[in-house]
Amino acid sequence: MRHDRDGWAVESARAKGRPLPDWYLAEPELEPSDAYYLRAWSDLSTCRTVEYGPIPWWAIQAYARHDGHSADMAEALGIIIRTMDEAYRRWVEADRKRKSKRNSD
Repeated sequence: MRHDRDGWAVESARAKGRPLPDWYLAEPELEPSDAYYLRAWSDLSTCRTVEYGPIPWWAIQAYARHDGHSADMAEALGIIIRTMDEAYRRWVEADRKRKSKRNSD
């Protein structure tokens, strides 16, 4: 998510031959299986009833059924998606506060 917001810093550093930002270098490597969860979270984000509200439980269950998951796997998918979504929503809120503070200064 940070790369989406601050990716210009990475591209600028590369173009100028400067060191890459620490936050970029500290990002963990993604495992191949992570792509499924990232895609699922992205797809499910379209089901929010409010712009930054939580992803609905029913949407996660429908996604799991569509992909043919067992009940146990559907439960695991729900835990993973809700955990990712909570982290995202905390990040959005912190970003809003940073922007609000900058605008009020």
